[in-house]
Amino acid sequence: MTIAAVKDWIREGTEDRSVQVMRWESWIPIKVNLFIWRAEKDSIPTKEALIRRRINIQDDSCPLCGTAGETVMHLFTGCFFATDLWMAVGQWCGVWPVLAFDFKDLLGIQDYVKGGKWAKRIIRGIVYVSCWVLWKLRNGKVFQNSNPKMMEAIALVKSWSFLWLKYRSKFGSIEWKDWTRNPLYML
Repeated sequence: MTIAAVKDWIREGTEDRSVQVMRWESWIPIKVNLFIWRAEKDSIPTKEALIRRRINIQDDSCPLCGTAGETVMHLFTGCFFATDLWMAVGQWCGVWPVLAFDFKDLLGIQDYVKGGKWAKRIIRGIVYVSCWVLWKLRNGKVFQNSNPKMMEAIALVKSWSFLWLKYRSKFGSIEWKDWTRNPLYML
């Protein structure tokens, strides 16, 4: 079975295939692609999703900001921590301001990037990495009572996306010092 056949098989399981916005990125690890796919389907274990599954949750508030119930939409677009991260990532990528009112809005940010196919793929991947970082920091707060910092989040987005692009794509010669200024410098 080919990878394309597996992707088609997975997509067939969704209620309405035309609504799916997420596109798999080959330079992003499979676990992150799967996470984004599940987030778009609202099937990651946010507190609201756990409550829907009849799991007893004492406090349904967002662990990162505490201002609203934790849903996919809030965690990635409404949370103050996420909003600050999107502002920083948007400035770094030259896609500013990042206006996302829904998770699907995040999945379409690359459409506002000038440039060719690889510019769009890199920005799409950086969005996926940013969502992954938010989820990892959220889990750190929930399970280890850590206190996530914005500088840590930005550093993780830049370093993970740099390493994954450098070692999982045709851009093996990218340089860290140039990457940290502009992720599209090599195009």
